[in-house]
Amino acid sequence: MTDRPVTDALHTELITKETIEKILLRERPDAVLPTAGGQTALNLVRQFPHLPLIGLFLESLERTMEGAGIPTARSQTVSC
Repeated sequence: MTDRPVTDALHTELITKETIEKILLRERPDAVLPTAGGQTALNLVRQFPHLPLIGLFLESLERTMEGAGIPTARSQTVSC
């Protein structure tokens, strides 16, 4: 959703809870589309439970994120 005719605003700031709060206060959106922001956006949207969402039910996301009984590989972050 980075196409100007489709979006009202395009934000390129670092995605953090604080940044999202500032954008929400400034823009006052009717709803947000968190599925366009990848896993980071999905993780962050869980911190705003009263924010209207487009294309996603928060309850469905919560059930999925809390585990569906599917084992996942262990991981860790490495930087050089």
